Amino acid sequence: MVDASSERWELSLAGAGPGKLVVDGRWVTLRDLGDGTRAIGVRRRAFAPAPGLHPGLAAQDPLVIEWAWGGRRQRLALSAWRPSGGPYPGLPVDATDALARRNERIAIEVRDGDVDARGHWTEARPFTVDLRRR
Repeated sequence: MVDASSERWELSLAGAGPGKLVVDGRWVTLRDLGDGTRAIGVRRRAFAPAPGLHPGLAAQDPLVIEWAWGGRRQRLALSAWRPSGGPYPGLPVDATDALARRNERIAIEVRDGDVDARGHWTEARPFTVDLRRR
């Protein structure tokens, strides 16, 4: 059973690039799809609803993905909600407001260097790592 707090992201790369990524501090290897594309699925709990299924399972937010290629380290942090915390004051008033909210939840950092990680994720199912199973 899955509630609305679970997300599945597909990370894919076509063409040249790294063969592995760091997701939430651990290495994950991209799987070859046979057409020059490599991919992996990532499941996480984006938020902890109250009430909700699995009340003891904490949220994994933001989802942090890192990789290095060509001597540059890149870090992408995807937040499910406001990174500063708290609710939005209501629904977006227009498309510009909605875009501003999405942009607030995405943080990109690029700098020189490599990526470090503390181990590897085990695939819960083929092509999928599950951050909910630490």
